[in-house]
Amino acid sequence: MRQSNKEALVEYIKLIVESRVREAHLTGGRISEWGSSEHIADLDEQIAEIQKRKSRHGRGSAARAEWAKVEARLRAELKSAQRHASKEMLSEKDGE
Repeated sequence: MRQSNKEALVEYIKLIVESRVREAHLTGGRISEWGSSEHIADLDEQIAEIQKRKSRHGRGSAARAEWAKVEARLRAELKSAQRHASKEMLSEKDGE
């Protein structure tokens, strides 16, 4: 394969991968686009519920530590979803 054909193929594959819509599995089995307002709201609700469950256990307990790990993972997912939403909003403004 010639170099220009390889470069074109690599660019094509990058475009396919970048345009792939990332899905988020929401509470109740629903599916939404990653970073959508529905996804972010669902994560906020999940974090609030985890905080309630975590607060029922004493500081230093193993159960509280496990809930804290779950909360940290959900917060990381929320941050990622918010970054994605911001990027999408900026790209829409640039396209106008």
